[in-house]
Amino acid sequence: MKPIDQFQEIIVNKLITLLEAHNYQPLVKSFWRPFIGYRKVYAPILDIAVGPYAIENGTDFSGAYIMMSKKMQSIIETWKSASDNNYKLYVRDILRAEPEIYSQDLIYSSNNNPRCFIAIEIENTNSKKHQMGSIINLAALGHVGIFVAWQDAALRTAMRMREYFDLLKGYGKPSFNINNVIIISKEQLLDSLKPF
Repeated sequence: MKPIDQFQEIIVNKLITLLEAHNYQPLVKSFWRPFIGYRKVYAPILDIAVGPYAIENGTDFSGAYIMMSKKMQSIIETWKSASDNNYKLYVRDILRAEPEIYSQDLIYSSNNNPRCFIAIEIENTNSKKHQMGSIINLAALGHVGIFVAWQDAALRTAMRMREYFDLLKGYGKPSFNINNVIIISKEQLLDSLKPF
């Protein structure tokens, strides 16, 4: 088994334990397809997804996701803090000034119509287009999206993309709201889940 596959399996098992510790049904899937049945539509596959899954027409779990976020606020804040620190580390070099940290309250996510509670993509590529697609999919599909950088170069690129989206928004250009996306390294995710 490849190291990235082993990592994914470890994360799935730790997320199951996390959900059970908070008295939730452990709905965690690898390689989740959020658009089964839409044959002529681009259909991304998430590396990991945490349910419940809003895949039926008219299904709305946004209230449940907000309640889950409140119960799991501590771990979400740990992820957000790590992401904020990464932003400071990588974006400060670009701006040569103190960046404005994105402070979207993830408990009341910017995605009002997610298809799952947590969406996770593990990025082991340096392809900027591939990474941008992953960030957009995370923002669109998850109440909370987690971009996991397998290597430092992927983390650096993802942070610069976050700054690009913020820059577009700041100039009044058409953009995509990615405030519900957390960008962390594989080590940061593993460390946060050590208790589970």
